[in-house]
Amino acid sequence: MAYTAQTRYGAMESYSDDGAIPAVVESLIRELETEQFDEPDDEHFQIAIGHGDWALTVTVYGLMVLDDMRDIEGGNVGPELAKRAESREEAIALLTLMAKGQVEAVRAAGWVFRDQVPPFERALFRQP
Repeated sequence: MAYTAQTRYGAMESYSDDGAIPAVVESLIRELETEQFDEPDDEHFQIAIGHGDWALTVTVYGLMVLDDMRDIEGGNVGPELAKRAESREEAIALLTLMAKGQVEAVRAAGWVFRDQVPPFERALFRQP
């Protein structure tokens, strides 16, 4: 089954080749790590991978949000599930699982309601 990637600047692309997953995920993470302007771009600060009814969004701050798109499309949006990425590697691992369609493994990654996520101490993907 295909997955969809959304770049930092909003472009969406669908992929059907699982062999491309590592390159796609690495490219998305590099977008979070690269500022195109002298001032940090706080308007474009996230990337996402969707598979089926689920989407995983990662921000430059390391906040990750897990969405069930059926809820969003149906207008029944409940509390968002979120967690703070502890490392670049954790974000890559979860994005890779999502792209592969291993949604249950992603859902088992210790999500909490967004208002329970601790504040960020530093922007994980922004260079100091």
